[in-house]
Amino acid sequence: MKSIDVLRACAGFAFAASTLPAVAAPVRARLDPEVAIARDYVLASCLIKRYPDTPVAADAQVWAGGLVEQGHIAADRYARLAQLAVTEPSAVSRDGAPVPLLDCMTLYNDPKLPGRIARALRR
Repeated sequence: MKSIDVLRACAGFAFAASTLPAVAAPVRARLDPEVAIARDYVLASCLIKRYPDTPVAADAQVWAGGLVEQGHIAADRYARLAQLAVTEPSAVSRDGAPVPLLDCMTLYNDPKLPGRIARALRR
């Protein structure tokens, strides 16, 4: 990954991190606590997949590990949750550069995601 891409990723991640609590708080408050943790895990998985071998991925891996420790989800369910983060990259900037953070945030804010998570946890 080019250094400019890493800078874009870090800047985007910083922006998202600053706005995420305000956006996510209303949705998170309505979710079952395990689904809320699983939703965060899906976001971390998306970041790991979209920013491989970067500081963003390393931070997301630490976060995902903390979510596993915090939650009470069966270990075999985490692979299913990570699969929910496998989506086709689609967001691009005006100059054609991919915007993987937007893809991850779109997934995270998808109103259908909590239902998909609940189904993955029940299987």
